[in-house]
Amino acid sequence: MSYGAAYMHGATGDTLYMTVVSADSEIWNGTEFESLLVANWAAYAIEMLENQTSAIYMGIFPMADKGHYLLTIYKQLGGVPATTDTVLESEIIDWDGGEEITQTRIDHKVDDNQAFIIAK
Repeated sequence: MSYGAAYMHGATGDTLYMTVVSADSEIWNGTEFESLLVANWAAYAIEMLENQTSAIYMGIFPMADKGHYLLTIYKQLGGVPATTDTVLESEIIDWDGGEEITQTRIDHKVDDNQAFIIAK
């Protein structure tokens, strides 16, 4: 089973993506976790697709080992993902290796948007 991160953005047509950082401060690069290199930022962006024109965006959480992960959702401002993109939401995901155990909200809500994790 894959898990998706769903985000109710409140606007349609934007380009959103998410990043996943491990408790060891390594970031998911699409294949594995690695030490963050700003030059590789585009590889860290996990695309979030809008469900039609619903303003609900979905991205697939990587199949990672059991642990705590920081999931951050960004609004892309330019043609490619960049470290200067707008952070919309961050939260810690407690992961059992195949699905979320619990979630702890980090106080980083923007414009009363809500992020949550659902099974896909």
